[in-house]
Amino acid sequence: MPLPTSPAPLPLDADGLLPPSLFDSLASGPAYLVFAQLRDARIDVTQWDRHAAQFFASSVQLTRPKRYGAAPPVSDAAHVVVTRRNAAPVLRTVFVRARTDDDLRAAERAQGGGGLALLAKRCKTVLLVPVVDPVDADTLFLTALLASVLLGPILSPDRTRLFGARTARAELDKLVQTAQA
Repeated sequence: MPLPTSPAPLPLDADGLLPPSLFDSLASGPAYLVFAQLRDARIDVTQWDRHAAQFFASSVQLTRPKRYGAAPPVSDAAHVVVTRRNAAPVLRTVFVRARTDDDLRAAERAQGGGGLALLAKRCKTVLLVPVVDPVDADTLFLTALLASVLLGPILSPDRTRLFGARTARAELDKLVQTAQA
């Protein structure tokens, strides 16, 4: 199956890692922020793919393999190919970095914060999944999948709502129904 149209290439090094000095300039713009219960910025696509197959009838692959050394990266990024059953593959970008105090303050201010904001405090990393267009079901699908496997809440791109994977899947179902109507 051919790969979907590609976002701008990521300037990854020979090990498939994004140099930390480039992270801030590339990870800007509207994005879902997924709080993750990870110790560091390593991307475990095997875990993501296993979870995707078991709970989302889909697969997740990276366009380039990662080779992590003994010291974990402080940040990273990857192009991710998501293939849902009976659907064409979709290419999205995922950025991973340490959670900041600003991330926590945004989670606390967001509608729906409450217990989810407390969960966000337990998460040491965040993933940013850039939004491709205002009604982007594929990005929302990937975001729901990541929140589910990484056990953290999702902060909306406008930073006004904090919600879990179940709410993301419900919103995805609404988007699909609207598109079919």
